[in-house]
Amino acid sequence: PSLYHDCKTNKIHFLTTPSLSILNTSVPATTFYHPVVQFAEEEMEFSISSGLPVITGGWTVQEFDLAQSWGLTETQLASSTFSAARASFLNDQDKKDLMKELRKIFGIEDKVELEIFINHKCGQPDDPRKVLKTSF
Repeated sequence: PSLYHDCKTNKIHFLTTPSLSILNTSVPATTFYHPVVQFAEEEMEFSISSGLPVITGGWTVQEFDLAQSWGLTETQLASSTFSAARASFLNDQDKKDLMKELRKIFGIEDKVELEIFINHKCGQPDDPRKVLKTSF
């Protein structure tokens, strides 16, 4: 618990591969509450990756669909996308360009709007069980 708390406090980024984690049994198929759900609910720094599409048979879009089937909202998925960009190994200028492009794609070109969107959970449904569909 203390390590987890430290990771949250220090905004340590977790790269998740939901399908692959089930296929390789690092998260047993009998586990109803996948760690990616906990990360999203606790506002951890995480991103969602397809891992090895040749093994899972899917790409990031399918991983996002899977995460949505577990209850993740569009806002949580958007937040994970921006988290992935922030944690990328790009040089500073390329990372800045990527963040700008993502803001443009998400229709949040103003940095203040982006912070409000992520930090105040704008766009989340009133009923957290209602999962909105999106095309990432």
